[in-house]
Amino acid sequence: MGGPSGAAFRITNARRLDKNSLIGAFDLHMPSGLILRGVMLLESHGKRWIGLPSREWLKEDGGKGYAPIIEFASRDVAERFQALVLPLAERALDFPS
Repeated sequence: MGGPSGAAFRITNARRLDKNSLIGAFDLHMPSGLILRGVMLLESHGKRWIGLPSREWLKEDGGKGYAPIIEFASRDVAERFQALVLPLAERALDFPS
């Protein structure tokens, strides 16, 4: 999860929410210069994680489904991303880590 020397992940537009497992949202500025808008902080069963933007769709039964827009190439990359960004999100949204 490296980038240009001295570059780091940065969070802007952080806002707390309370909608089921969604407890916060923010924009994530990545070391590469890419900005991800609408990144989510989620919590369920005592566990928190970062959710990437997704597209909502309706299932045949009328329920909602979510299709990923962005994915990680491997579980290892996803876990490293979570380890780096989750504490930043908790701090930006003033949640205890």
